[in-house]
Amino acid sequence: MDFSYLGQSVKRISKPLRQQTATTRQVHTGGLVKFKQRRIQLDLPKGTHVVVLREGGDYIFYARDQVVFRMTGQEKCHPCI
Repeated sequence: MDFSYLGQSVKRISKPLRQQTATTRQVHTGGLVKFKQRRIQLDLPKGTHVVVLREGGDYIFYARDQVVFRMTGQEKCHPCI
């Protein structure tokens, strides 16, 4: 399964185990990404496209085929990069 934005491939996932929905977000000035009425700070350049997938109660943010952020319920953590 490929996710693309403006004709550019953003994320590729092979054979998901269950139906998944994804959304894309773009990094704004200062590395901020708006998601669910919050501004999340990511260490990414402005204009980078981020794919957000939900896995159980977690939201996983992908950029350049890497997990860059994981939001678990109301908590936030940075186990990635």
